[in-house]
Amino acid sequence: MNYCSKELAKLKSWILLLLSLFGMTGLVVTPLLFVSFTTSVLAQTQSDKKAEADRLLQQGNQDFYVSQYREALQSWQKALEIYRDIGELYGEGAVLDSLGRAYNSLRDYPKAIEYYQQALVIARKIGTSQGEAASLNNLGNAYDSLGEYPKAIDFHQQSLAIFQAIGDRQGKAQSLGNLGNAYDSLGEYPKAIDFYQQSLAIFQAIGDREGEGITLSNLGDLYKEQEQPELAIVFYKQSVIIRDGIRQGIQVLERQLQESYTETVAGTYRSLADLLLSQDRIYEAQQVLELLKLQEIQDFTRSQRARSLSGLKILPSNRCS
Repeated sequence: MNYCSKELAKLKSWILLLLSLFGMTGLVVTPLLFVSFTTSVLAQTQSDKKAEADRLLQQGNQDFYVSQYREALQSWQKALEIYRDIGELYGEGAVLDSLGRAYNSLRDYPKAIEYYQQALVIARKIGTSQGEAASLNNLGNAYDSLGEYPKAIDFHQQSLAIFQAIGDRQGKAQSLGNLGNAYDSLGEYPKAIDFYQQSLAIFQAIGDREGEGITLSNLGDLYKEQEQPELAIVFYKQSVIIRDGIRQGIQVLERQLQESYTETVAGTYRSLADLLLSQDRIYEAQQVLELLKLQEIQDFTRSQRARSLSGLKILPSNRCS
């Protein structure tokens, strides 16, 4: 176990104080008594440092969830130093994974990969299959962002195999969805659809609304790319319904957290509105934008005023309502 020089100096001071006090009282310091005392001091020091590292990890999580990535990085780097100092491998692995996610969000993918690889080493060292599979999944996502799709697929397949072996259905659904993303990027749409459908079925079965919403949005993106707007609208609508339900459910949280989530899912709302607009379904498109309560409502209304006044009759569709 490694301790920094300050901690050793502090320990030496305690030992000198102990010896001084024992000398004053005439108490004999036996080896057993000495070892017991020093062990207690070391344990207390380690416990205090771990508590501080845990606090920093949690602080970083809070900053990350409201997109304060630089602040999160600062907290996590401090936590990483402490976890390594006290030899806390579980904490080290968790913070390495978090650092990877932060750099991934900042689009510094090589840096993200560096931390994900370190997290993978730790996961394998301590024998946590779930942690290993999660790190493999994260590596796959980072390589996907770099456009290295074959490498991404390899990592996601490894992750999928582990999640299947340990019976982690949510992890399995995530790996399947990520494989869908990679094959979508490669233009292999039938394979992508198959993986998305498998992922969607699991998310629905386990009640993971967020995963379900993401997968439906991905299917919408795919059909939009294939110039099948009607199918894209069907999936986008289902995704928006789920996302809006989640937004309603998190109204008890801090406003900053609510806004952060809305920013994350806003792309789906806009994609749906764009497709509806392309089909002259202006009333529906405006309703979608109104759900976001964005300035886009006014911009959209002004840009479409001429078309609205032309006498075009717009009726809301019953599809996916």
